[in-house]
Amino acid sequence: MNQIKPQPRLPGTFKILVISGALLATIPASAQFTVAGFAIGQEMKSCPDSSVPMRKDARNSGIACRFPEKSRSVFGTSADQLSLATDQRGEVESILVVGIDAVQAVAKAAEAYGSPDASEVHEKLSFWAWLRGDVRLVIFHHHDAPASSNIILDRYPR
Repeated sequence: MNQIKPQPRLPGTFKILVISGALLATIPASAQFTVAGFAIGQEMKSCPDSSVPMRKDARNSGIACRFPEKSRSVFGTSADQLSLATDQRGEVESILVVGIDAVQAVAKAAEAYGSPDASEVHEKLSFWAWLRGDVRLVIFHHHDAPASSNIILDRYPR
């Protein structure tokens, strides 16, 4: 007759799982970038009420939306233009913000996500970039034309 053998107890395993779970639970809040409440991969089947649908491309894959001028706040500064696009599955694939106070946006992004992973300051253009997996957040500051300063949140190839 087969006897059932008791499995050895691993008291430290449960403790490790609990600690790992607690650490992983804190990662999404700090690791996932959001711009004006939108995140890459967020499901969106239609444009939000306060936005205007736009033509995305000739293949009509996904949707694209644009918000009215100065209607959205991005990193504590009002945006002249905010638009987003989804992929064919209806998940946000890119967000573009134009006409922001880039200096203020960089300060707020650094508060939210820590120091940029890359940055360069030049005479006419500066940029700051944060990377999380295959998602990037980049803020561009055009010194001579601040109204064209912009933010891009999208996926980048590895």
